[in-house]
Amino acid sequence: MQAAKCDFPDIEHAIRSKLLQFMKDGKLRREAMIKIYTLAKLLEHAANKEDIDRQTHAIENADTSREVKRVYSKNRYPPTPKPGKGKQCSF
Repeated sequence: MQAAKCDFPDIEHAIRSKLLQFMKDGKLRREAMIKIYTLAKLLEHAANKEDIDRQTHAIENADTSREVKRVYSKNRYPPTPKPGKGKQCSF
């Protein structure tokens, strides 16, 4: 809305340029400049990256006390099939 007041020839280009100028993520900035992202594409990629960063942060800082421990069955060997009930398992 503010950019509309400034009579820019191309409002989307002006907003995109400002975002690129001040964004903290240098990798995303380079990618957007190389691939010449539109404003919509830049906003989409930035939102996706924020979601991914949030998810990976949650995974990396998860409570490790709930690790899956090794599970042993009561019988370490599978039961031998009864005669006449299919093939014998070799494992």
